[in-house]
Amino acid sequence: LLDDRPAVRTGVPYDKAAVDRVLQRWTDRMRGRNYYEARASHGVLFPPDGAVLSVSVTRGPRVTVAFTGDSLTEDERERLVPIRAEASTDEDLLEDSARAIEVYLRGRGYRQARSTYTRTPGPRDVVITFDVQRGPHFVFGTVDVTGATSMTPAEVREFLLVKDGEAFTENALGAGVARLRSAYLG
Repeated sequence: LLDDRPAVRTGVPYDKAAVDRVLQRWTDRMRGRNYYEARASHGVLFPPDGAVLSVSVTRGPRVTVAFTGDSLTEDERERLVPIRAEASTDEDLLEDSARAIEVYLRGRGYRQARSTYTRTPGPRDVVITFDVQRGPHFVFGTVDVTGATSMTPAEVREFLLVKDGEAFTENALGAGVARLRSAYLG
């Protein structure tokens, strides 16, 4: 880890920033090899005859993140399952990631989307598998307006803010209904 780094070796004055850079490079290298929970830190004591540097490195398990079921793009996977960015595989992050996948897909018209994950530990690694099920894709059809007396059907449709063929989402429908109520009830 540190033998080939001129900033950190016997006889070289202690330089906290240089040590931090070396340890960060090691951490980045390990995370690039899927050791997402890699950590490195150091401490220093200053006895009268110099400095004593203590380094602590933890590689953690190699993590493989797999996806089954319906596909997500690589960008979607990185954004919705930020294990690499967060440098963590804790349960809260995995639960949040599964929920984020569902919210993301539901916002694109897959209102029955489901995402679950499993963690399978091995002797030196862990495999985290997200199963993604989009379900059917729902879109808005033609909005028929009946019984409106103070607005024309065209005005009602304008307030709803939904268009034929647009992905159906509860949020879009709710926002349109709220706008309509506000305009209608004044």
